Amino acid sequence: MRLSAFALLLIGCVDPVDLDSSSQDLRPRCSASNPDCEAPADPPPPPDHPDPEPPPDNSACNALVTGSVSISASGTVPMGSTHAIYWDVSLPTTCTATGQIMLGEVPVGPSGSLVITALATRSYSLSFEGRQLAATSITTELPPTVRITGNSYDQQALFAQAVAKENEVVLINPTVELDLTAYAATGLQVADGVQIRGEYGAPTWRPARDSNHPGPRLYTRTRTHGMLWIRNNVTLRGFRLHGPDMTITEGDGLGIVVISGQRIEIDNLEVAGFSEAGIYAKDPDGTNNYFTDIRIHDSYFHHNQGPDGDGYGVVVLEGAKALIEHDVFDFNRHAIASTSGAPGTGYQASENLVLKGGGRHIDSSGFEWSTHAFDVHGSEDSPLGHADHGTGGELYLISRNTFQYDRGYDFKLRGTPEIGAFLTENIFPQSESSSTAATWPAYHMTLAGNTFSKDTFGNYGVCDFDGDGIDDLFLATGVTWWFSSAGKYPWTYLSSQTEELHQLGLGDFNHDGRCDVLRVRDNFWELSSGGKTPFLELPPGFGGAYDQLRFADFNGDGFTDVFRRVPSGQWFGYFNFTTPAPVALQSSDKPIEELRFGDLDGDRISDVLAIESGVWSWSRSGTAAWQPLNSRYHNLDGITMIADIDGLVGADVIRLTTTWTTTTQAALEVWLSSGGRGAWTKVGTLPLTMRMENTAYDTYLPVGRFDTGPASLLKFDKANRIPLKFQPWQPLRPHGLSAL
Repeated sequence: MRLSAFALLLIGCVDPVDLDSSSQDLRPRCSASNPDCEAPADPPPPPDHPDPEPPPDNSACNALVTGSVSISASGTVPMGSTHAIYWDVSLPTTCTATGQIMLGEVPVGPSGSLVITALATRSYSLSFEGRQLAATSITTELPPTVRITGNSYDQQALFAQAVAKENEVVLINPTVELDLTAYAATGLQVADGVQIRGEYGAPTWRPARDSNHPGPRLYTRTRTHGMLWIRNNVTLRGFRLHGPDMTITEGDGLGIVVISGQRIEIDNLEVAGFSEAGIYAKDPDGTNNYFTDIRIHDSYFHHNQGPDGDGYGVVVLEGAKALIEHDVFDFNRHAIASTSGAPGTGYQASENLVLKGGGRHIDSSGFEWSTHAFDVHGSEDSPLGHADHGTGGELYLISRNTFQYDRGYDFKLRGTPEIGAFLTENIFPQSESSSTAATWPAYHMTLAGNTFSKDTFGNYGVCDFDGDGIDDLFLATGVTWWFSSAGKYPWTYLSSQTEELHQLGLGDFNHDGRCDVLRVRDNFWELSSGGKTPFLELPPGFGGAYDQLRFADFNGDGFTDVFRRVPSGQWFGYFNFTTPAPVALQSSDKPIEELRFGDLDGDRISDVLAIESGVWSWSRSGTAAWQPLNSRYHNLDGITMIADIDGLVGADVIRLTTTWTTTTQAALEVWLSSGGRGAWTKVGTLPLTMRMENTAYDTYLPVGRFDTGPASLLKFDKANRIPLKFQPWQPLRPHGLSAL
């Protein structure tokens, strides 16, 4: 009742509002017939806020400000010497000048002095409100070697001065990120004989860029038509050079420009973000006559992508030649190209690794298709298309490269070379007709000894090749060996070897902290130290067929040993590769194919798992008699690995099974028995990837310690190429194995 009365009171008190009225006064009004209704009072008027006074115009007074600046140095001074700068600003006495006084990049008072360390030749401007009052300069003489330690204005200027001095050695500290945007418009002219190296200092003096350290970074935030211009006798080594265009971008961004270069060595670089080309070489002077004049090796070129005409990792034109070897290419429109068709132009591309990314071509209408990885332009257009007729330079030697790129041709010859294009011993993921093409019948292309329909993606071994205590991925392509530190960093070239993963044993057999590679030739064992050295035969006494060997730690010293089964059934462990003294372990009539190996009890010594008396049984440390381990299970079907992935004591038995969801689609199920004693638990389901030869699904999952935690399984999706680790599935840092 009270609510109703209150509602009625409001209805009686408030007049309806006329929404069509132009009046802005919407306060409630009282009816004259309602004596109990009291109208609210008018609000007080807003306070009086006068308009603020405009700031005084001091421009006339500021124009009267004068100043002087001087430096205690005269002539040329040694780099690193200290000097004083003195300045004095005279302010007018008849009026008040207001503003900021700057000495170079530093705000200062009206007068004073400042001690500086002379690094680069430079000027110091004394300014007031952006108007220069006076200036002084200092000229430095650089020592033969300078070191870049930071990203200040002085460090940027020091770098620019140093690279312009003939025969200068410029060392860059490992963590430096040097902004060269101020020089992007004109680029930096690198003088003859200059070395630019990312490098640690004493006592190691080793390159700052290696398998798991990216090295110092030189970068520009704006596009440049050539950041570093080089001609003769120049070395660039051990750093990253980044442009601003990491996505597909229209433009003419160039990283390194080589003009008629001789004695050029570019190695161990990462070059990315240049929309036209990472390295651009031409020879207008006709002096670049040999492939070895420009040697580009052991570097990583990625994300150099223009949409419809540019976007090269390395490009040669106008008679230039280059040797390109042991490099990795990913996410470039073309990895390598020859674009002018001019006489004398060519490249030798040997033992490179071309990953699956890149190749996107987007024309002016937005239509997109996948183009080819290695390219040779013709000098003329034909009715069939652009630059696919006429001459095609001189000579192209393309040998022992591994291509994983499979969305377009891996090599396309579009002009007729003076000598020819020779493709030998390359590894291609597609058929011959899908991998190579010459678009005109007169083109000279010769193929010999190549392997087709072989996709090496995802077929990885696991071992620690860089000695950091974390497992790495190992890739043996059939022509070269590579490793990726922790499965996260770019592929690093190891050596030129033809043996593949199924023919090799991996482990630190010589106890130097780095993975070695073992092979068997005519029953004799041979070892490549670190996977880098040529194979050396071990002393007499180290021998036995490869298919009777397994590799694990059987004495608990933390190093991989060789387990060997001889025809009598006796097991032996080889713990020391200096003197052949195999240790007798257990014996069994079971063939080695029926044995599985892993540390089931967590004592860091490998045990042996098999079926004995119809159930899972184990030989502890490979020396004890068979004992039951898990009476639930009676076969080892699908068990491909034993590794600790649940973090509990003892390695886990892992089983992979295939489940067909349709007649053409399948999934891989991952099952785990904790410590080999627990019941099967399904821990993951993965869509399967059909291998390129379309004969089987790829169900191999590498397992290893890719961080400081327990072991992980890795899966690789060929579509997005981001490696995932279990448990649970989560992305590794996708540096080098997928898009940034």
